[in-house]
Amino acid sequence: MSPVRGLARCFGPWATIVLALALLLACGAPPPPTAPAVAATEPALVAQASTATPTLAPSATAAPAPTEMATPQPTATAAVTPLPPATATPLAAMPTATPAVAARGEGGVPGPAAPTPPAVLPTLPAHPGQRVVCLDPGHGGPEVGAANGDMAEKDINLAIALKAADLLRAAGVEPVLTRDSDRAVDPRYTGNSYRGGLTYDVQARIDICNAAGADLFFSIHNNGSGDPGQSGSEVWYNVQRTFSDRNTALADLLLRNILNRLRALGYPAVDRGTKEDTTFRIFQGRPYNLYVLGPGVGARPHVPTLMPGCLGESLFLSNPSDVAMLSRESTLDAIAGAYRDAALAYFQQFPE
Repeated sequence: MSPVRGLARCFGPWATIVLALALLLACGAPPPPTAPAVAATEPALVAQASTATPTLAPSATAAPAPTEMATPQPTATAAVTPLPPATATPLAAMPTATPAVAARGEGGVPGPAAPTPPAVLPTLPAHPGQRVVCLDPGHGGPEVGAANGDMAEKDINLAIALKAADLLRAAGVEPVLTRDSDRAVDPRYTGNSYRGGLTYDVQARIDICNAAGADLFFSIHNNGSGDPGQSGSEVWYNVQRTFSDRNTALADLLLRNILNRLRALGYPAVDRGTKEDTTFRIFQGRPYNLYVLGPGVGARPHVPTLMPGCLGESLFLSNPSDVAMLSRESTLDAIAGAYRDAALAYFQQFPE
């Protein structure tokens, strides 16, 4: 007799019904649902899926299901509340950088203050890369310089400078003139030497040459003396500059060429030599050099020239023989040629 029938005989029909219901619940109940994975809105938030409960296998000895079966109730699915979408916290707005304006410098570091512009700006070289020679006709306007009758040094100096400019230009060198007419270079100069503003005028000459980026500086003069017996040619230079060796060489070249050209005209000009200008003038026991050649330090500080240079004194207007030569156009041409030749010889000697 089977166990089921045995139970039925012992406990009656109710035992059969209870057993059948127990078997039905054990074998036919659906597994609990698997919770859906929650989609993460941020990489760090990952929802883990629920692990399913394994289904129980029916017993091998289980009796067939009774005809009366309990209707299973649908399993309620728990509602999953989705996570709110993650809102990214915006980065703090970066301040807009204001470009640093460099005053004559780079990297936002202020450079030096702009220098005071010269009183008169020159015409810069038309051909970049050319050699540039600054020609400074001494005196001008209210300042006459040496004189003899109707001959004024300022006019002779200008005539030589204009001729030298033409010769240099023809040789491929760019000339720059501090003045090209009978005038003061700085209009503030009214005459009467330093009391009348001569410092403004000579500084303006330096500024013009510096602004032009000149390679050489020639201050063109002629001489005068209370002693009419003094005559001849001399050239002044400065040894206190970093390029003093070039100043010396340039002075030698200019004097040699002036003497050669004057002698080529048949005039035995006196060689007065080259002269260092440290003690050009002694005033109240203090030595002064030539303003346009000096280093700009000491008792008379100023902005100096930035290139080698010298000051030529061709002949004496106070000497009868010399002034007679200066009245001839051929003499002015010869002296102008000497300035041109000295510049070209210098550039050959110092190609850099």
